[in-house]
Amino acid sequence: MSALGAATGLLLASPQARAQAPEPPKASEPAVVQASEEGFTLSSADKAFVLKLRGQRQGDGRFFLEDPERTGTNTFIVRRMRPILDGTRFGFVDFRFMPDFGVGQSIIQDAGIDFRPGEWGRLRTGRFKTPFGLELLQSDMDNPFIERSLTVDLVPNRDEGLELHGEGEGGRWQYSLAVVNGDPDGASTDATTDANFDLAARVFALPFKGRAPSFLLKPGPAAGEGRR
Repeated sequence: MSALGAATGLLLASPQARAQAPEPPKASEPAVVQASEEGFTLSSADKAFVLKLRGQRQGDGRFFLEDPERTGTNTFIVRRMRPILDGTRFGFVDFRFMPDFGVGQSIIQDAGIDFRPGEWGRLRTGRFKTPFGLELLQSDMDNPFIERSLTVDLVPNRDEGLELHGEGEGGRWQYSLAVVNGDPDGASTDATTDANFDLAARVFALPFKGRAPSFLLKPGPAAGEGRR
């Protein structure tokens, strides 16, 4: 009887033991590799680690057709030659590195790290655009012309320092507050020449983003519904 009872107990206990046994660890999900018009992207499945590689190249040509005295030089110029490396680590640390090899020189345009606990607040450190001139804050990739307006000569370009920036309500309001070395107008420097720093601040509002009233929308092509 004791042997039969022991065998019965083992049979009854085995399903419970199997239910309580820890599941074998799942194999890690493979990385995601993408290629599109925005560049090449390598990321983890949960997007906590991302590495994005892209680039920008802009050329220019200068030709003087009516120049009998040859005061000008006909030439082709590579204005911008920029490999761009963007990435994310641990899901909340972003970084960017963008050198420039255009116009026969080698400089570093952007080299910064962003700590972002949330969209409402990010802390940036390194070399970045001073949040002052609106035209310069727009990317060269979004500019239809190679040359910018003369107003860029009246504002600083890139600088080193700290910047607190963020947005809210889906991007309807944005802010930037930066402490930088202090570049002269129309220039980018690597170090300050005195013991003083510059403070730059910007507040930007897009009240109609995502919820524009009907009179600001264009009529749709078929059903008459508005579209932006």
